[in-house]
Amino acid sequence: MTPFTIASLDKLGRDAIALGARYSVGKKGELFFDGIVFTLLSERHGRFVRQWKLPVLKNQKRAVRIDFKERHKNGAVIEFASRAKAGTELGATQNRSEIRKLLRASAARMRVLLLLDPSSRPPLQRSELAEEYQSLPLGKGRRNQFAIRVIYVRAGHGFNFVWH
Repeated sequence: MTPFTIASLDKLGRDAIALGARYSVGKKGELFFDGIVFTLLSERHGRFVRQWKLPVLKNQKRAVRIDFKERHKNGAVIEFASRAKAGTELGATQNRSEIRKLLRASAARMRVLLLLDPSSRPPLQRSELAEEYQSLPLGKGRRNQFAIRVIYVRAGHGFNFVWH
């Protein structure tokens, strides 16, 4: 098994995009990549749980789910988003709910937001994306107590930064 590192997740994202490119499917969004990412995670890094439920809060109607979690008490948690052909799904405001879910996983040793970009649009720039995420308001009374590693992956291009 490969050690679970930022570099290994970057490679996993690139491999997921390469595998996805082999399929001629119209919209390659998050649902398309979900199975690919889960398979690669399980194969390379051991036991992962898909759609892990966070505890329900008082004001919630149903449980909120994290995309992937390692199967031990303080395992890493991963949320991911994918950029469609013409969309802006990788921006901070579009991923506010993913950030909030990662912040609620209080016992996790690592929190990762994996941004996959299989589109043919120009790649996002690190400085612009990091600035957008750093200025993201979490809402009244919310504070950020945990760091989240944001990893942007695209064929031939990628970067990561810490959001806090």
